[in-house]
This record gives sequence, structure tokens and C-alpha cells, in this order.
Amino acid sequence: MLPYLERINQLSRTLQKSKLPPAELARFLYTETFKELEPTMIMSCELFNDGMVHMNASIGLPEEYLNQAEDFPVNLQVPTNDALRNHKLVWLSGDEESLRLDYPDLPKFAGTNRWGTLVVFPTFHSSIASGATTLTTDFLITPSPELETFIWTVANLTSLNQQNPKGDTQTTKAQAAPSKPAIATLTSRQNLILKYISEGYTNAEIAAFLSYSHSTIRQEAIRIFVHLKVDNREDAASIYNRYSDTLE
Repeated sequence: MLPYLERINQLSRTLQKSKLPPAELARFLYTETFKELEPTMIMSCELFNDGMVHMNASIGLPEEYLNQAEDFPVNLQVPTNDALRNHKLVWLSGDEESLRLDYPDLPKFAGTNRWGTLVVFPTFHSSIASGATTLTTDFLITPSPELETFIWTVANLTSLNQQNPKGDTQTTKAQAAPSKPAIATLTSRQNLILKYISEGYTNAEIAAFLSYSHSTIRQEAIRIFVHLKVDNREDAASIYNRYSDTLE
């Protein structure tokens, strides 16, 4: 998990300095954030109000696809739309037969079967899926809890980048100060972990209390911080203390 945490911290620091436009963000994900996965392609799309999906950046996309890339409706049965509509992480191998069954519209897109693993994660604006990022590799990658946590954390950070028009860290934190619903949508386990964090316990101590591994608690803490849009335990504790009496 250590390389993933380093990549998360690196991405977080970069996005705190300034907002990255789509092309720069795609390049950063390609060359830095997902470096250990050896990506062959990164593509980001945004969903317009008219229900059309628009590709706004790509690195490593086959030339024949770039030459014919057009906006497409969100009701097409393709992995990007699956991630957008269902707010899910889509993880696929290059099994052509199963892909045709799950995504019958996929063959309409050139160059889509030239990968070993394809991962799509949605990005959000005000809790609504507003875009998606696709990552491909030449080899098979088996999903694991650590890797899925890493990718969801990247998804949350890139979502915040979309919501930060000026790249002003202080302004962003003020504008993104979580309301009561943000706390209420944490899972019961996350709320319990947040309670222990607010009481000053370390991840190792919380892991012992709840009979989970240290790694599990650390991953949950990362999810909590991203969800609450905070950078440290003190700010997370402050939010919990402010809203704890509203939680069931």
C-alpha cells in the first residue's frame, strides 16, 4: 500500500497548489499517479446536461480512435456510461465474449479491445457523477481492496479538482466545508472510526479496538478525510464534534 499512499499524497499536494486542466491532469495521472500500473492509456470524459458524453482529454489513445472521436449518449452500453450511471468502479479484463454480452455497444468504438485490463472510475460534482476517467494496461491486473481504495481515492481527489475553479486551497476548503449530510453519509464503521479519531486514538489503537488490521483502518481514514474534504485528523475530529449529536 505504501507506493499508493505516496502517489495519493503527491496528487493531493499537486492539486492543492492549482487546478489542473483536463489535459494536464490526464498526463499527471499517466506519468505519476498510476505509474506503478504502467498505463497504456488515460482518457477522461465529461457528461453534459443534454445527456451527451464528451472526451475532454486523452494520453495514449489509438490514432484511429482520436480521428473519429465524437460525443456519445450516456445511454449507450459501454464501460464509461456504466461508471457514470451507476456510480461504480468498472474493472474489466480483455475477455472479448463477456465484453460483448455486458457492453454490446462497445464494438462501435475503434481500438477498444487493445488492452489487458480496463478500469473506469466516475468523478463527481456535488455528489452527482459529472465525468469518468478510463485507464488501460497491456497486462491483467487483479483487483484488490488496496488497489480499489487507491483508485477511489484518486477519483475523489480528481473530483475536488473539478470543483476548484481557481485552485485556491483556502477558498476551496471554505466552499467545500462539509454540511450535516456529508457526515451522515459515512458508513457506520467510518463514523465509529471517526469517533475514535476525535478522541485522539491512533490508527493502530483503533485497529485493536475494532479487531481490524492496521491497513484497513488506515484505508478507511483516507476515505473519511477525502469524503469530509479535510487533510488531517484534527480537522476531521472538529467536524465530528460539531455534528456528532445529529448522527443516529
